[in-house]
Amino acid sequence: MNRKDFELLSPAGSFETLLAVLNAGADAVYIGGEKFSARAYATNLNKENVLKAIDIGHMNDKKIVLAVNTLMKNREIEEELYDYILPYYENGLDAVIVQDLGVASFLKKHFPSLPLHASTQMTLCNVDGVKLMEEIGMSRSVLARELSLKEIADIHKACPDMELETFVHGALCYSYSGQCLMSSILGGRSGNRGRCAGPCRLNYDVLEDGKKINSKDENYPLSLKDLCTIDYIPQLCEVGVYSFKLEGRMKSTEYAAGVVSIYREYLDRYINYGKEGFSVSAEDSKALFDLGNRCGFTSGYLEKKNDRDMVTLQRPNHIGAEASNYDINKNLSTLKLPVKAHVFARKGEPLCVTVFNDEFSQSKYGNSCEAANNRPTSEEVVIEKVSKAGDDLLDIIETTTEMDNDLFLSMSELKNLRREAVESFKNELLSSFKRNDAIDEADSDEAFNNSDCVDFANDSSTKSFELSGTVNVSVETLEQLKTIADYDVNVVYIDPAIMNDDLDSAKSCFDKLRGDGKKVFACLPYVIRNHNSKALDSFFASYDFDGYLVRSYDGLHYVKRNNPVNKSVVCDHSLYTFSDISVKAMKNIGVDVLTVPFELNKGEISHRDNSNAEMVVYGRIPLMITAGCINKTFKGCDKKQHNIGLKDRYGIIFPVKNNCAFCYNTLYNSKAVNLFNEIRNIKNMGVSSFRISLTTEDSDETGKIMDAWFNNKALKSEEGFTYGHYKRGVE
Repeated sequence: MNRKDFELLSPAGSFETLLAVLNAGADAVYIGGEKFSARAYATNLNKENVLKAIDIGHMNDKKIVLAVNTLMKNREIEEELYDYILPYYENGLDAVIVQDLGVASFLKKHFPSLPLHASTQMTLCNVDGVKLMEEIGMSRSVLARELSLKEIADIHKACPDMELETFVHGALCYSYSGQCLMSSILGGRSGNRGRCAGPCRLNYDVLEDGKKINSKDENYPLSLKDLCTIDYIPQLCEVGVYSFKLEGRMKSTEYAAGVVSIYREYLDRYINYGKEGFSVSAEDSKALFDLGNRCGFTSGYLEKKNDRDMVTLQRPNHIGAEASNYDINKNLSTLKLPVKAHVFARKGEPLCVTVFNDEFSQSKYGNSCEAANNRPTSEEVVIEKVSKAGDDLLDIIETTTEMDNDLFLSMSELKNLRREAVESFKNELLSSFKRNDAIDEADSDEAFNNSDCVDFANDSSTKSFELSGTVNVSVETLEQLKTIADYDVNVVYIDPAIMNDDLDSAKSCFDKLRGDGKKVFACLPYVIRNHNSKALDSFFASYDFDGYLVRSYDGLHYVKRNNPVNKSVVCDHSLYTFSDISVKAMKNIGVDVLTVPFELNKGEISHRDNSNAEMVVYGRIPLMITAGCINKTFKGCDKKQHNIGLKDRYGIIFPVKNNCAFCYNTLYNSKAVNLFNEIRNIKNMGVSSFRISLTTEDSDETGKIMDAWFNNKALKSEEGFTYGHYKRGVE
């Protein structure tokens, strides 16, 4: 093994931090620029510093990765993205991190040799999702933080050519990344747009059937401890992790550099001595703790599905620690490439300054040297002037001369030649990283409307699926299913939980729906893990469904594998399609119908391609999809459905449903979206069909909702309703 077998990847929220973490031993650094970063409130780097960072990285055999991992709207992709990426691409940017499939498609078209990394916000949890990323041309998958060592090993075994990146240290979100709308819906600050306000760090009472079940000093059920996996470096290496990702673009320079230096030491220790020679000292464990922790550390999900010990419970903030003694200014000169200089000065011949190392050499020539009239220029002065390169990237460590001793040399000319030689040397060294194959932005309008720019897979066929003006209903309980069976709906989306309630009764309802000319579609879970695959296989085998509602990239590829007769595929809101190009990208990988994302407002929806689009016009918005289980945290796991609610400091209660078959929780908004009085406007936007999404409703509530829709009556609720983002949208 050697260092090239693995990568230590560090964040840098500022240029100062970037220099510090490179010095501390990072192999690669991920940064945000002035746009499209999932850490919009970090300092981030301006254009000049991003370009400089790329050069510094290449001078030091390091990589710079740019985070372009937010969801983008039509205008941003059409008018801003190309000009933003172009200078970085041409300068040799090593990779970009993306969440938005439309963004990936656009970059693939315009910047053909730019490696794309699938963000952890794409919620990749199993082999299927990573296989899909391979098929669409991603070079790296950043896995969900919730995966176990075994799951990572299974993915690596099935996808050995895909680089796998996993978070190993820093803050943990309670929700699966990319599946959290809590900050967005409650405060208008979207995590998908880089503006998360962190509502998971606030205090909540935990209720079951309306009664508080958390103790008075355990008020932070959604706040996870910080991740620390330094003890697991050997295991992570052996299961196939290539890139060890540290979190912290919002953290201090001292924190970032200190964490890098410690992980560098122990990753190298494993590389040099193997698992048998690996152990972490108590001193270094304490140093990590002192650099920053949130009520201690957790090793996360590497060996556990979820655990009460992962949650801070009593306080959400970082606890006090001793000051770090890491000196961020030490050895800064190590980032400069050491080179040598030679000055040639002979009477009657051009003055020449050469900058060189073992690989490259560049010379610059000036005027002919002349004899001095009185005071000749000394060799010591020449060496002093040339050695002071004053450059960010090169360090002249030795200057030699070949000169007559009775010459007068112009110091300004000498400095100019040195500067020109240095610049020429850098250009020569960095030239191999430069690119000139970007597809001209002038062609982008044509490319934007040309399906080949999103032709990731050769499956752009659309099955027969009549939508125009229809209403479809998704149900999660058997009583909801029985209640809606007599209404004139087009498609019923069936949650797997219904099959667990009473399989025979469920099938009887399905047959009745079919006999009435309705279609029965299977809803795939929001999260599919390897250990739940048998439950999903059983669900698929339990009935001959007419089509599928998919909610993740894992689920999309699962359906592609298990859909030999090419039944219709609908993407849910959780597979985000903000832009027209993301709509086309989804259709080109086999999707027939797309659900309008919750975070678009009516103006943005009206400018989106809504042909074969469905929109949720009633239902509770899922605020979080979580591996953590509220019931397990406070009562233990009994694999039964519980009526759990979280009450915030304003007395608002958010329902929580535990999905035991697939081991995740869904935290819903306190109020349901109700857009019944906007249907005419939504139709005018070109939306093809409407969905009523039933989640926590009982049979009486379900009947009232269906009656209101079909009889054009006002719908009432004790909690009231919300328009969601339909009127306000996100920044």
